[in-house]
Amino acid sequence: MNSPKKEFLWWEKTVEYGFVIKHVSKFSKAVQLDGNYEKASDTIFKMSGYKWLLIEFKKDQDSIKNELDKFVEKDAAKDIKENVFEKIKLELQDESKNIHFIIYGELDKKLNDGTLTLVACQYFNSKEPIGIEEILSEKGMDEASFATYVKKFIEAKDLHKNKDGNTDKNTLFNYRLIGINKDDKEEIVIRPLVELDDFFDFSQELEMLDPQEDFSEPSFP
Repeated sequence: MNSPKKEFLWWEKTVEYGFVIKHVSKFSKAVQLDGNYEKASDTIFKMSGYKWLLIEFKKDQDSIKNELDKFVEKDAAKDIKENVFEKIKLELQDESKNIHFIIYGELDKKLNDGTLTLVACQYFNSKEPIGIEEILSEKGMDEASFATYVKKFIEAKDLHKNKDGNTDKNTLFNYRLIGINKDDKEEIVIRPLVELDDFFDFSQELEMLDPQEDFSEPSFP
C-alpha cells in the first residue's frame, strides 16, 4: 500500500527568511532597517556609497503571474494584461537588468525531502534563472540610476486601476531595497519599501546605523 504523498507548505516570508539565512548572513556587516531609523553607532551611512537592488520575494514561480495585475485592472482579459506588460517590458527591460529581481522558492526535486531551494530571476525575464550570489556580487546600480528606474517603474504601474478608480502607482508593497557597500564588500543593508517616497526620503538623509545586526536562524516546521 502506497503512503499518501506528503505536501509541503511555505510562504513569501519563508523565502525571505531563507534569503537572509543563506545569503545575507554571509556578510560580516549586515543592517536591517524597518523605516524607523535609530542612531545606534558611529557608522555614517550614505546612499552614494552603495550599489542598489530592488528585490521582490514570491512564494513560488506560479506567483510571478500575479505581477500582471500590477499594471492592468485585475479583471481584465489575460491577453490585454500580457500586451500591456510586454510594452512596459520593452521600455524598462534594459534598465532593469542590473536593478530589479524576483526571488522565489521551489522544492528540490532531487532530494524530495521538503528542502526549499531559492531561485532568482530578472523581473522582466522570469524564465531564465540567475544566481543569487551573482546578483549580490555583480549587479546593482548607483543611487541616481536606481532612483530613475524606480520612478519609471512606478509610473508604469499607473496603468493599473483598482475597481474604485484609485491608482496603485506609488505602491511597492513586498519589495526590499538591498544596498551593498561599494568599498566594503562585507556590508549589506536591507530595507522594506512601501511607497516611492520611502526611497527618496531615505536617500536624502545621513543615518547612524549599527553594522553588526545579529541574524538568528528561525525555526521552521
